[in-house]
Amino acid sequence: RIRDIETTRFVPIIFLTARTDESVLSHCIEVGGDDFLTKPFSHTVLKAKVLSMERISRLHEKLGNLYAQMKKDEEMAEGVFSGAVIAGNVAMNHVRTLLQPAALFSGDVLLSAYGPSGDLNILLGDFTGHGLAAAIGALPVSEAFRAMTHKGFSPQQILSGINRKLNGLLPTGMFFAVQFVSISHSLDHAIICNCGMPDVLLISGEPGQIKCRFASNNLPLGIIAENTYEETIQPIPIKRGDRILLVSDGVLEARSPTKAYFGQARLDAAIQNAALSSLCIIDEIADSLQNFCQDASQDDDISLAEIPCESEILSDWETHSQAQSRHSTRRMETEIYSGEEMEFTLKLAGARLRKTDPIPMIINQIQEMVALRNQQRHLYTILTEL
Repeated sequence: RIRDIETTRFVPIIFLTARTDESVLSHCIEVGGDDFLTKPFSHTVLKAKVLSMERISRLHEKLGNLYAQMKKDEEMAEGVFSGAVIAGNVAMNHVRTLLQPAALFSGDVLLSAYGPSGDLNILLGDFTGHGLAAAIGALPVSEAFRAMTHKGFSPQQILSGINRKLNGLLPTGMFFAVQFVSISHSLDHAIICNCGMPDVLLISGEPGQIKCRFASNNLPLGIIAENTYEETIQPIPIKRGDRILLVSDGVLEARSPTKAYFGQARLDAAIQNAALSSLCIIDEIADSLQNFCQDASQDDDISLAEIPCESEILSDWETHSQAQSRHSTRRMETEIYSGEEMEFTLKLAGARLRKTDPIPMIINQIQEMVALRNQQRHLYTILTEL
């Protein structure tokens, strides 16, 4: 009762008893006591025990203050994290997601960005572990992912760039598993890459059956300094109405109160049930997870993303491009009225031309110099066909 009444601070409890039975003394500790004295007792011993408990009480108070400060710092960092990583995503109002971190910070990261041709790149990644230590790596990943996507780098080049960056940043034993999807602006094909994650699933629009699975076929990012992804990339034909499901390992490894794993079979069953019910796939999986896990503790971050192969996910590209174009137009007008001329020349030859993709370099320079955002899809097509 004393413990229930006083919950904000540590209140030491010392039992004073005339009983000397070991079972009785043990019961004193079991019910919540911190120490005990048997009669007759020494006042010197009692004073020593009280002083000891006061010292423990001060330690509890110090620990509570440190914990409160840590939570405050985490909340501030979470605000920065959301602004730097999550706020830059595009088309997320059309992508259904289920994101359940095991702690305040998630080791899973979901990123999306449009390329200059209007293609949509989406990345679901999972850092080793969870919490703040795992989430720190999301900042350099989001920066590299968006910058390289906007400049028109290919999926394999983006993955190689992120891999090199993480290999130089992450400590030994920490890596970044990735599912990468690039949906073409024509909605006739997609590019899928899986590096150390559960299967990526392509699901038909009707009747909602699993059409294809894409298992992991490369190492997670950050393990080795140089890795090639040309053979890892899998281009696939898609149809309007199809859906691509990205899944983190926290879904398959979710556990029930009896410590059983949710597993791939239950995930597949939930997808099949969604085809028979009025629920969307994400909602059906969420219900299945809830019924399976019940009140069991969550050991890992749970992340799901259902990407519809519909024109809606690409419709935001025009708005996104026009917003950037207005900013570029104002900057160009300032340069023109100030009498500044603009000229850009890029010359590559020999081995450098063989090893370098000039398209992202040219696109980046044009975006910085003139207001051609509205025409960048056509410009990108022309440059790639040269």
